[in-house]
Amino acid sequence: MSEIYIEIFSGGKTISIVEEDRLVEYYEEKEDKLSKVGNIYRARVERVLKNMNAAFVNIGEGKNAFLGFEDIPSSYKENGSILIKSGDTILVQVIKDEIGSKGPKVTMNFSLAGKYIVLSPFKTGISTSKRLHDSDRKYLIELGKNIFPQEAGIIFRTNALGAKEEDILSEYNELFDNYQMILNQINYLPVPKLVYESPKFIYKILRDYFNSDKDRVIINNEDFYKKILESFGKTSKFSTNIQLDIDFNSKYNQIISRDLKQALQKKVKLSSGGYLLIEELETLTAIDVNTGSLITGKNYQDIVLKTNLEAAAEIAIQLRLRNIGGIIIVDFIDMESEKDLDRLKKFLISEFKKDRNNPLLVDITKLNLFEVVREREVPSLKNIIKI
Repeated sequence: MSEIYIEIFSGGKTISIVEEDRLVEYYEEKEDKLSKVGNIYRARVERVLKNMNAAFVNIGEGKNAFLGFEDIPSSYKENGSILIKSGDTILVQVIKDEIGSKGPKVTMNFSLAGKYIVLSPFKTGISTSKRLHDSDRKYLIELGKNIFPQEAGIIFRTNALGAKEEDILSEYNELFDNYQMILNQINYLPVPKLVYESPKFIYKILRDYFNSDKDRVIINNEDFYKKILESFGKTSKFSTNIQLDIDFNSKYNQIISRDLKQALQKKVKLSSGGYLLIEELETLTAIDVNTGSLITGKNYQDIVLKTNLEAAAEIAIQLRLRNIGGIIIVDFIDMESEKDLDRLKKFLISEFKKDRNNPLLVDITKLNLFEVVREREVPSLKNIIKI
């Protein structure tokens, strides 16, 4: 069950997602700093730097965007060489907003996301979200083979489970029409130019999370409440769960204010008496798990396992809430038992599945350090809330 709180204020909005009495995600969307992720531009190639395996392109908004060679379709490659050059006009999609001195990151392998599916025109075949169980994945893949063209590149989202076939197919047709419209833009002037604007981030969050009769959306602004009802009330049987509360203020919500305050601290206390130390550096994030006191005796390993499991659950929440991206190194308390280590590993992976940004446990080093990578689209919490 999710409670999604939308607060409208002068110049922007906040969105807070609460699950089981914990704030797990928090975002701000300011009118003068709207996310460009998902937008597609007719762009001009400014420089191609082969030594960096990248090109810089002008999308007409702020800093030049970074285009890695791995994000260029095979049709623009020949014998290992990149065919694009300075001055060329190409279509690119923003996959990461600019942060600090870095411009946005873009790809030519653009995709279009709906509630049920993602259309990936530069791929073929049917695939599914990694969060789905094997039986559900098999069912959706068979469904896709029956209702989509053979050459379609489709990724089923978790929302597709239980959806009507006609609704899924209708969404595919809408996305495909948008794709054709985008392709038709390539030969027109001016360059650069926005040719497809992705739904605002706040709508994406609602699209992804508002799926159950147990979910609630609380909005403090009547005009925006009516817009959300118009957008989601027609497609969701749970429209009665969209509620207006003009008195809502996140500062006075105990759960939101408590967990936001904690997420801006380096030290996170655990109920077992242990704690986490989270150090967000420029190139990576280091997380250290501590018992909090000296533990000895025959129950030592049981206490360590209990503390590590509690820490794993909290780490998964903190990564989501702080919106930490890139390389993450976790130093759990050392365990002697391989069985306990395997249990911890499986539990951490299961907790990561709750995160729509799909953190990946890459490896466990010889020193028992857990190496994790996590993608993100928008700036981290510490970059939107100044301490």
